[in-house]
Amino acid sequence: MPAPLSANSMETLLGTYNGKIGKAEFVLALQVEENGVISGYNLADGKRRAVTGKVESFNEDIDADGDTWSVYNVVLEEPGDEDNDGKFRLEIKHTQKYVSGIGSWTSFSGSQQFDIAISGYNSTRE
Repeated sequence: MPAPLSANSMETLLGTYNGKIGKAEFVLALQVEENGVISGYNLADGKRRAVTGKVESFNEDIDADGDTWSVYNVVLEEPGDEDNDGKFRLEIKHTQKYVSGIGSWTSFSGSQQFDIAISGYNSTRE
């Protein structure tokens, strides 16, 4: 059963994530949460695009080492005013210090799709 998504849980999700989209470097910044809507931007191949979306589900998971991971399933969309805009589906997991995530981006036209991977140490969550 999913854990309730508290204001503290949402605040913990907000921040900057680094990874790869396909083979390109990728940055996802989730900056604002209001009335359940997440806003921010993504940066890939030097192009910055606004995103908005929501958390579809939230859980907490304890790994074999006893660390608690917050697990967010997030859907974000770019504005749709450019040909290469699309939708992100991400599972973002983190503890206080570490972050990992997987997901995909699909263009609204359906002609392009890329896998996304987020991993590493996140100093903003110490």
